[in-house]
Amino acid sequence: MRFLVSRRLCLLAVAFVLAWPGLAAAEDVQLWTVATVSHALDDRFALHLAGRVRFDDDVSQSKDYLIRPYGSWKATDSISLQLGYDRLQSVRSRDEHRAWQSVSYRQLWRDLSLGHRIRLDERFVEGVGGPVVRSRYRLRGTHPLGSTPWYMASSDEVFVNLNDQHEGPVGGFEQNRLRVALGWKASRWRVEGGYEWHYARRRDRVGEHRHVFVLEFSYATR
Repeated sequence: MRFLVSRRLCLLAVAFVLAWPGLAAAEDVQLWTVATVSHALDDRFALHLAGRVRFDDDVSQSKDYLIRPYGSWKATDSISLQLGYDRLQSVRSRDEHRAWQSVSYRQLWRDLSLGHRIRLDERFVEGVGGPVVRSRYRLRGTHPLGSTPWYMASSDEVFVNLNDQHEGPVGGFEQNRLRVALGWKASRWRVEGGYEWHYARRRDRVGEHRHVFVLEFSYATR
């Protein structure tokens, strides 16, 4: 039953985005590369450091760079809390600082793992008169490929800005990211590559369709 409810929520999120009236939009092909190192302090607390580089304009030039230090606390086997900071350095647009908090909940249904994540961002964007508060919800599912270290993954994430400073990020629904991916996990390493389809609303131009190829590397020190 829980699996059916989660699947319906995912389908509703996708349907909501597909029905958005501004969906006729500019298109771009991008490449996002992400690397994360994690260090467990004990059975419940861990520290993490992530870095991301994005290439846009049909993967012809750098878009921005992000550094993300954060901590996590495993409250139960299913629930974890995260607290972090983002430093986004843009090449041709506005720089941004973010403080953020998130809670994650994991469900297991046979070999299928479902992860729910709710995150709140406090965004301080260069040239914008005040903070922009953004909420994010992601539903992610993973399934192993037999007894191998390989797995399949899919996710959908919806972004909504809760206020509008009348400049910078637009208020209300901002973007949606839908991903399909193939991953490999063994020992302390995890590698995942896939495709994301994005739709993003922008204040100063028409919305954007992004075709994003994602490559992620993760390493746990212990």
